[in-house]
Parts: sequence; C-alpha cells; structure tokens
Amino acid sequence: RDWATRTRVVPKEQSITVGEQDKTIQPAMVLINIHRSASPDDPFFEETRGLPMGALPAETLARVIAREIQDNITEKSMRGHVAQDELS
Repeated sequence: RDWATRTRVVPKEQSITVGEQDKTIQPAMVLINIHRSASPDDPFFEETRGLPMGALPAETLARVIAREIQDNITEKSMRGHVAQDELS
C-alpha cells in the first residue's frame, strides 16, 4: 500500500555505542512521503486531519514522527523484524 511514513532501522554495522556500559544501539530513520495523506488505519490518522504529510504544521509532523517511532520501531523490535529491515 502507499505509505505516509515508513520506519527503517539502519544496518548493524552503523550501530553506535553509548553510555558508561557501552550499550550498542541501532538508530532508525523515519521516512516521510510528503505527498501522501495518512490512511484511516494509521495510528496518527486523526491528528493529520486528512492533510498530506508535507502540509502538516511542524508540531503535528513532529508528533506523527514520534508516534511512528513509538508504534513501529518498538513493535518491529519486539517481533524480531529488525533483521528484515536490514535486508530491504
């Protein structure tokens, strides 16, 4: 389906080490399709009020990105889809 946002975890070789305990994390990218509106099944649909991503005020777009991170990265990590993202 067409997408308004898409989450991608960067490849493992681009992971970074942070903190005193040298914890390794893999950053993620949130891609925004500025020409698409959110679909009714997107968790941020109501917040966008039918506008394309490129027409959203900065505050709303920031909330959409935060919601995308919260819902998709967490879900993919918990279901083991990080490896799948590396391949695509």
